[in-house]
Amino acid sequence: MKKRNLFLILAIVLCRYSVTAQSDAATYFAKYITAMKFYEGKELPVNHEKAFQLMKECADEGQMDEAMLKLGVMYKLGLGTQKSDKEAFRWVCKSSRNGNPDSHYLLGVLYKNGLGTQQNFIEAKKAFKKSADLGNAKGKYMLGYMYYRGLGGEQSYKKAVELFNEAEMIGSPIASYMLGVSYKNGYGVKKNQSKSALFLDKAIERGYRHAIKEKRNGRSEVNLKRDQEYKKNITSNLFLEKPIKQENLGNRISGEWQGKQYTFDWSREHILEEVDLKMVIKEENGFFSGEWYENSVLLLSFSGKIIDKVMVFDQARFKALTRRGEQVEMLFTKAKLEMLSANNKYLAGEIESYVPGLKEPGYPMYIIAERVEKLKQQEPDTLVNKTAKVEPEEVVLPAEELAEALEIEQNPSKNGQNGQEQDAMIGFIKEKDAMFKVYPNPAGQSVTIDYELDEKVPAVLSVYNTNGVVVMTKNWTESHKGHNTHQIDFGFTPGTYIVVLNVNGQSFSKIVIKK
Repeated sequence: MKKRNLFLILAIVLCRYSVTAQSDAATYFAKYITAMKFYEGKELPVNHEKAFQLMKECADEGQMDEAMLKLGVMYKLGLGTQKSDKEAFRWVCKSSRNGNPDSHYLLGVLYKNGLGTQQNFIEAKKAFKKSADLGNAKGKYMLGYMYYRGLGGEQSYKKAVELFNEAEMIGSPIASYMLGVSYKNGYGVKKNQSKSALFLDKAIERGYRHAIKEKRNGRSEVNLKRDQEYKKNITSNLFLEKPIKQENLGNRISGEWQGKQYTFDWSREHILEEVDLKMVIKEENGFFSGEWYENSVLLLSFSGKIIDKVMVFDQARFKALTRRGEQVEMLFTKAKLEMLSANNKYLAGEIESYVPGLKEPGYPMYIIAERVEKLKQQEPDTLVNKTAKVEPEEVVLPAEELAEALEIEQNPSKNGQNGQEQDAMIGFIKEKDAMFKVYPNPAGQSVTIDYELDEKVPAVLSVYNTNGVVVMTKNWTESHKGHNTHQIDFGFTPGTYIVVLNVNGQSFSKIVIKK
């Protein structure tokens, strides 16, 4: 009997609790509806202060996820309260605990842009994935965007396009736009101008105005002929017989340099732009300053400090054009450059940039330059136009480097001081260069080795790092007369490497930059 009474009492208590909980939930839901009316100005005049007060009650006391999310938005925008990114981040985090797809999406935006928390592309990508997995169109698009640009991990046009397709099917206008761009350039899909136009039209119909400019500009930014020219010619000015040991840049970087700057797409497989480059650099006690010219026009003045072989810029702002022809502010942040010959003749490496408006890195850029005093002087109007076909420049090597390459003694009768003999030496080097090619360069995870043989003989390939240490050796005993091709793994850490092919007592060398 006592047990029966106990069960009866518990049932009454639980029933009353359930009724009270339902009553409280209904009360907070009603408050939330009223708050939204004040927020949106529907049925009630706009009053963000009252909306904020009611939302806070629903979030604090009612523990409503939707109210927490809206409270985070109001803190972010400064509506009805003082603007606070930190509070916005706190409330959006709380609202995402029960799997709200909009909350995960907004959390990703806050992480990506460093709002209310430290910028973190990895956490942003995780949040976008949770939103995408819950079917949110914005979450799917943003996860695709992260893959497209390689933010927070892997760069993959293929995965990006898959996610853009999913987002586009549930009405995302910007996903339609990105599919149009992808089909135009062959990013993750085969180039298809008809499909590109179809998706750009969809984006326009859905109100995405940038698609109008993209459609007017029918030209693909990928130029396969330009890519092929780059792969063939990138090392033509970097002939080197012996690996060298790299030291700190120091004052060796001081001087005037001329060469090329290459801007790559996000996959680092295609050249988007190639410009003539001139740098005038002054270094003293680890600090540097200078000027940067593109196509003979001063782009910016810069300064900074060399830290652990890296040029870290502190003043390097400039204006650049987007793919839609709009001007944006950019910064050079770091230059990972290396000297590529024992007499400090060549300078090459990667330039890192940053777009403040997006809070994202800029396109990958590489430079290869040569000291001016080692170049044939030419008038400004003879510089190659960036839209013209780029032909390999003739390299005039100093006598001591020619002597080292050809292993001859330094004396007037043999060292190439005679003009005809020097021309013959240069011709010999060019002939060797044509016999041995390594591409693509900069290299990805693998490279192709091409070489020509006059007879069937073994070939030995060695790869050196910049400390002169052999990091790979390949013995090809079956090399045959004529053209030989091998593909080798090049999964080394990013940096500069010297690839040396030894055949029948002769050495052929190339400088290769690993991305």
